[in-house]
Amino acid sequence: MRIFLIFLGPMSLSTLLADLAAHMQTDQFPLLACDPEHPTAFQRRRKLPLPALIALMLTGMRKSVQTELDEFFGHLQQQAQLLRRVSGQAFAQARAKLSTSAIPALNDWLLIYQKAMAR
Repeated sequence: MRIFLIFLGPMSLSTLLADLAAHMQTDQFPLLACDPEHPTAFQRRRKLPLPALIALMLTGMRKSVQTELDEFFGHLQQQAQLLRRVSGQAFAQARAKLSTSAIPALNDWLLIYQKAMAR
């Protein structure tokens, strides 16, 4: 199943992304984002923090998981070459700890945010 975040509004993309990143850094979002079977997930500082995991998943991965990971972290470090920071297995484990309601909750937040900005 694919989930698309659709956003329409007159604000700048950098403002939206900064506010979205701030929302994912709140104390409440990681509690909502972790699977009920893994209540302590995303509480420690890891190589693949929750915002990076979600950002990576929203990129619409089309290549192998390891290639996508290497490209993603290369872009984060503003490097042209691939950067191996996280293994495909670590990504799979983190993804398994992500609640199925995390991305729909972000979509709901974006809709509320858009309505607030439209006023």
